[in-house]
Amino acid sequence: MKRPLPGWKRLTALLAVAVGSTLPAAAFAAAPTSASTTGHGWVEICKAFTPPTINMNPQPVVNFTVSGGGGTVSVQSGNCSAPIKVNAGSVTITEESQPWYQASAITALPGSTYLTNVDLPNQTATVTVTPDMNVATVNFTDDPVTGYVEICKQAQAGSGLFGNYSFTLSGEDGYTGTTTVPAGACSQPIQVPAGTLTTAEAGSNLYVTGIVATRNGVGNMLVAPAPDLTTGVANVSIEASSDPSVQTDVTYTDNVVALKVCKAWDSQSGAEPGGASTLFPFAFSASGDPGPNGAPLPVSLTAGTLFNPVCSNPTMLRPGTSVTITEGVVPGTKVEGIFAGGALSVVPNSLNLTNRTITVIVGTPITSPKDPTNEAVVTFEDEVADPGTLKICALASSTPGTATSYRYTVSGYPDTVTVPLGSCQIVGSSSTDPFQFPFNSTVTVTQLATAGHAAQSISVIPQYLTQYVAGVPTLTTWPVMVGSPMLGGSGKASSVAVVIGEQTLTEVDFTNGAAAASGGSSGSSSSSSSSTSSTSSSSSSPVSAPAPAPASVNLAPAPLPAVTTPPAQQTQQASNPAPAAVSTSKVKALALTRDRKALVKVTKAIAVTRHTIAKYQAAIKRHVPQQAKLVTAEKRLQLRLKTLLAQQKRLHTAIAQLS
Repeated sequence: MKRPLPGWKRLTALLAVAVGSTLPAAAFAAAPTSASTTGHGWVEICKAFTPPTINMNPQPVVNFTVSGGGGTVSVQSGNCSAPIKVNAGSVTITEESQPWYQASAITALPGSTYLTNVDLPNQTATVTVTPDMNVATVNFTDDPVTGYVEICKQAQAGSGLFGNYSFTLSGEDGYTGTTTVPAGACSQPIQVPAGTLTTAEAGSNLYVTGIVATRNGVGNMLVAPAPDLTTGVANVSIEASSDPSVQTDVTYTDNVVALKVCKAWDSQSGAEPGGASTLFPFAFSASGDPGPNGAPLPVSLTAGTLFNPVCSNPTMLRPGTSVTITEGVVPGTKVEGIFAGGALSVVPNSLNLTNRTITVIVGTPITSPKDPTNEAVVTFEDEVADPGTLKICALASSTPGTATSYRYTVSGYPDTVTVPLGSCQIVGSSSTDPFQFPFNSTVTVTQLATAGHAAQSISVIPQYLTQYVAGVPTLTTWPVMVGSPMLGGSGKASSVAVVIGEQTLTEVDFTNGAAAASGGSSGSSSSSSSSTSSTSSSSSSPVSAPAPAPASVNLAPAPLPAVTTPPAQQTQQASNPAPAAVSTSKVKALALTRDRKALVKVTKAIAVTRHTIAKYQAAIKRHVPQQAKLVTAEKRLQLRLKTLLAQQKRLHTAIAQLS
């Protein structure tokens, strides 16, 4: 009986055969240690892979089929299989065929005679197996097989697209690669594994209108599955070639995306401040790869309805461009909802009703289940905002002087307000009938000159603007005080500008006293915590104007740093000199009157909304072609009804507490 070679001799023999391969000595399995069954023997397969020159897996796993009962065996390059039990006699070992590799050598151990036939084109070896303990070891060495691809980029005629576009490539044996191509050009030939190659245009939002693949400009090299224009993915066939001029050409054609902003007014909330001709201004900023990515120009729009809004002319943008849209301040109004649809995706956490802004990325998201489109639409719907009131306090300093009262003018209010020193006065005919200032309007309060006296500091309560969102009072990041107060000095006027919050009583405190002989200086800052905080918020922000502008044509600046709680508001109230108290009964009466008026308004809006929903539900059944739009409108009305009901509940609770 023949004996197997000792382990070290087998290893020496295998290494001699695999010179230049990647086979490690430790990879070879030991021969069986017990006698085999009569009529059976053993084979072993060792695998080597010539190191590829491109980004492929240098140690792929390859499958083999072994006749004589050996079955299917998987062997990783650089290793050998365990001994495989087979029937004695002629056994055929066939390596699984793949387009990206080809057997370049099939050998046996030096001095052996069991390898009787080698068929390199078919990657097959035939061995004679004897019924003993000997192992017939066969070494398969493969070379990678490659071809060439070029990625070309075209812009839709008349689109104006330019700039660079990036692509990712993935192929056989774990191949990966990238390339960047200018519009109107092609990449250099890229060496890739032969077989199927997947190409994908990079980016989260695309508008690919066509993908074709040819072999040197002829034929169709696309393979299943078909190209997906939404994701920009195509599968192409790469034929084996050592000549870079023989290649698969993959051409992507892209188009621009049309972005427009639309304006709607919720007529159920009341009339627009300036009637149907009220203009709502919008500003835009954009970022992204060139080609084109210029931001749309500022635009002012009148308002339609949510179902039929007034829209701007479209601006053509390169897919992937990020656009921030901000609605400007129109006193007496607020943004109720921002709705984005079509070829875009909303940047997470960018939609902010109190800042009247949203950021979108134009282009159809690659995660979209729908076919790509080239129209992106963002609709802002506004509603009436409840007004706010104003209280002025004349506080005494440590050197109060001889003045017993001070007079004030308030922009937007026709009369002069006189406030006794040490007291407060709500602006209006009475504390129960205060003057209503539009929400988000900027009001300048001026203390008129008093001989020998001066305002020593001016502070404001609250520090940040309040807006009701879905019926809930929400503290925004907008400072109530605009800039720094102006202290006029001895015998001169002093003033401060404030922004009116929604359903908020804004208090302006002037601390007064006898003026020094030298007088004060114009523009000196207040010592109050409120004005100090306002100034620091402004300076720490990259925004030049920290508060909403008073005129409807002015646009809001970028959002200020987020404030989650009313910072320093309670501290400010504690540190300010305590004004003379307004009658508690008057304050309650004022709040009760306000809430009762609001309840009437909300109850009426609920009735109107329910009636409109019923009309939409009936229309949905009649107008089948318009069902999608009608259903969308009906859903928005249902959301508004839910908000109104929550607001009604809150008002009932507030009235019950005040009564």
